[in-house]
Amino acid sequence: MCSAALYMKVIMAKTTMKKREKSDRQKPSKQLGKDDVALTDNKMPKKEIKNRENITIQENSRTNTFIKKSRFFLAENKIFFETIAAFSLTLMAVIISWVQLGIAQKQIDLLELQTQIERQQASPQFVVIARQYWNDEKTFAADDKILIYNQGNIAYNIDVDTAVFFKLTYISQAEYKEVLVPINGYYTIHLRTGDATGLVMTLESDSNNLKRWQIQDELGELAKNNGVTINLEVQRYLKLTYRDTFDVEHTQYYFVPLIYGGDLLETAEGEEVFSKKFGIGTEAKYYDLYEVTAQELFNLFP
Repeated sequence: MCSAALYMKVIMAKTTMKKREKSDRQKPSKQLGKDDVALTDNKMPKKEIKNRENITIQENSRTNTFIKKSRFFLAENKIFFETIAAFSLTLMAVIISWVQLGIAQKQIDLLELQTQIERQQASPQFVVIARQYWNDEKTFAADDKILIYNQGNIAYNIDVDTAVFFKLTYISQAEYKEVLVPINGYYTIHLRTGDATGLVMTLESDSNNLKRWQIQDELGELAKNNGVTINLEVQRYLKLTYRDTFDVEHTQYYFVPLIYGGDLLETAEGEEVFSKKFGIGTEAKYYDLYEVTAQELFNLFP
């Protein structure tokens, strides 16, 4: 009897505890108003959860629709887009090629400039000087010489040619006239030193300056006796040919006055001067320094 009574008490106690637990779960955490919405275990209203689910579904739907439309549009315009893509790639290739061409041209220009600098540094630098030398008695500057110096790099196969003119100026009360007379034999001797640098050559002739002064004095007397004035000026020109260390041949032209060094001429100007070396025209004529007379020169002015 006692055991049965004890068992019944235990059963009744468990039943009471289960009822209390069930009652606690069903009991709200606070007193809800009539407009309050019951909360779930995660403290979010059910209506808001539903709204969010609807929004998510709508967004997914719009995304799927956009993707489908995009695929359809791309499929329908496939050729158009392929053409644009091909054109874009071609245009980019052209632009890149143009830029590369510009860079290559700049590199070529820079290389040419460097080559020019190297050639300039490796080129001979000639200095041409005209000087007059006294005779043995130191009474007169009888000799007129041209000295050629190389103050740069080594030069090979040096060769020279000269063109000398008497520039005659005729002055009277009624007339002013100039005549350029080619003179041969003014520098008949070319002395080579054998050196590639420094003084490389001297051009001279026997008492050429003395002969010139004799002609000038006689011409002045003839002009004075005829009531006119005739002035005589010597004009010297030099043609210099050589090869540099690159085995490139060069030709330079100089005008060589007294006192200071020769002036380098443009090639065209030098060629024109040397074309007059033996006279001008069909009746071209030149005069030998040691044979021409003052009377012949005076007769050039009628």
